[in-house]
Amino acid sequence: MSLGPMTPYLGPASSLALAGNVLVMHERHLGRPISTPSSRRSLFWGILPWEKEIYDQRPHGTADGFNTENTERLHIDFAKAGYRTTNKVHYTRQMTIWLARQEAVYKFGTYLQWAVPGYIADSANDADNNDLEEEEEGSAVPARHLPPDDPDSDDEGELGHDTPSRSLTYRVPKNPSFPRVPAATIVSEFHAPDFLIKLDDFLKSNSINPHHPPDVNSTFPVYKRLSIPLPQISEVASHVVYDTVRAVRAEPGKMTAKGIMPAKEGRFDTVLVRKDTPDPDHDPIHGISVARIRVIFRLPEHYGSYPHPLAYVDWYKPLKTPVPNIRMHKVSLSSRNHRQHSSIIPITEILRSCHLIPVFGKSLSPLWTSDRVLDQCKSFYLNLYLRHHDFYLFRYLVDLYDYKRAEEQRRVRIRQFGRAGLY
Repeated sequence: MSLGPMTPYLGPASSLALAGNVLVMHERHLGRPISTPSSRRSLFWGILPWEKEIYDQRPHGTADGFNTENTERLHIDFAKAGYRTTNKVHYTRQMTIWLARQEAVYKFGTYLQWAVPGYIADSANDADNNDLEEEEEGSAVPARHLPPDDPDSDDEGELGHDTPSRSLTYRVPKNPSFPRVPAATIVSEFHAPDFLIKLDDFLKSNSINPHHPPDVNSTFPVYKRLSIPLPQISEVASHVVYDTVRAVRAEPGKMTAKGIMPAKEGRFDTVLVRKDTPDPDHDPIHGISVARIRVIFRLPEHYGSYPHPLAYVDWYKPLKTPVPNIRMHKVSLSSRNHRQHSSIIPITEILRSCHLIPVFGKSLSPLWTSDRVLDQCKSFYLNLYLRHHDFYLFRYLVDLYDYKRAEEQRRVRIRQFGRAGLY
């Protein structure tokens, strides 16, 4: 007997197995068992009678014309949709509560349909679930589903900045992670030795004259991260993709009620910064430089008014001709007067994060780790193969610019020399 094309199949992705997983999650939430493994099958057979029919036909093989549409639908309802509503920390408990609430809303909506003539219950998750199905092939996160990158932070929500030219240039947390950080702490723990000097240069260049110049005891609100929307590329994603940039100081190990928390290394991401205004007469990467963010902060009102957060960055040397064969730019830290070249810039000049690959040479230092290699290695390759957006900027747009320039030069030669200009 064929059960039709919509019949779920046996196995770990069957409706029975998925329903069993939901029951296990509910038991973990309650902290006590509500059934035994032997009693679950009869329990679910009462809910999912087609499972019993398939179970009885196991000696005869798999049902004809089966597919995985039903089980994939349940996987979205029970796993994906619930996970996306959590903060990604201890998510099992949050998923269980969310699913229980969704079931309560569904039951009440069904009751209203029965009690109120003409009433049609509308599921609030239909749109989100459709988005989950469309995003299955990619890992990029759209703006409306931007997850909190730092669950330990006290940030609540995010603030965005709009401009006429770009729909959204950046996002920062509504509340700074560290509301009052002394300048002396920024210098020592965020590795920004020239912070006060560069801040004074920034205030002067923007004609900001505070009544009391900042000193080592001055405090600043500091953020752990900012999010930047990447340019939309129709071949890559149909929605806005956000790139998160972090500047987090190291934390020592400490004793908590849950046990010993291990020490955490600091994280200071590298970014691409647009130092000059884009010029159509130059290639697309003209005016772009590589920098490393040390601290993201906002200027307090009593030191002057500035609309955007600021970032203290360490500069790398300007981009030169890419290395042959691999076509990646080679960069190293820039210095001035035997000191690291640094400055303070508004975060509106930051384009996106970037990935640097150490130039290993003939030997690999055993001291290099993922947390410290940016401090210990001297030269790096700018990786343009990690993301589609980087490849699009450094390869596709550059090659397109070179091709158009060569075509224009060829047309000029033809106008000057005729057919001889072709050679």
